[in-house]
Amino acid sequence: MTANNLNIADIFEQIADILDIQGGNFFRIRAYRQGARQLRGMPVDIAQYVENGQDLSKLPTIGHNLAAKIIEILETGHCATLTRLQKQSPPGLVELLHIPGLGPKRVHALYHELGVHTPEQALRAMDSLHFTLLAHPTGRLLETREAYDVDMSRIIHQAKQRGCYLELNAQPMRLDLSALHCQMAKAKGKNPP
Repeated sequence: MTANNLNIADIFEQIADILDIQGGNFFRIRAYRQGARQLRGMPVDIAQYVENGQDLSKLPTIGHNLAAKIIEILETGHCATLTRLQKQSPPGLVELLHIPGLGPKRVHALYHELGVHTPEQALRAMDSLHFTLLAHPTGRLLETREAYDVDMSRIIHQAKQRGCYLELNAQPMRLDLSALHCQMAKAKGKNPP
């Protein structure tokens, strides 16, 4: 497998997400996210830096730890840290991140506070009377994380059936929904009280 900047950035994001779910160290999580952002913004493939013998730890936000992981990924095609974290996580927990509206912090809360371990349990939790708002259904963060591939028509329909509100473009860094999806949601739903 040839790893490029985007592949390595995705691995760093996955590590950060799992650490976030586990309640890991804030600064370690931030380092992985900043490293991912740095890699995504680089015009040159990181492999060229390695081939030229350049010290990766001299790049902004890439310290010795991330530099070593980049070299490991380039040489082996995988990251032992990610593999170890995935093995430490209960089955199904990481898959909860693929449910629209669930980011690492919500998955952490669902797992540790409510005992939700699988996507099926999370979807059943949406039927709860206490579940009233679905925020950021696509999970998009500008310049950090692409939107999840979700069927927004189905989500809008399910939210209406379950009496849940959808949060529409509440944060400038997210801009989850397109104008078309916002119009669909407004036409299908109702305004909050």
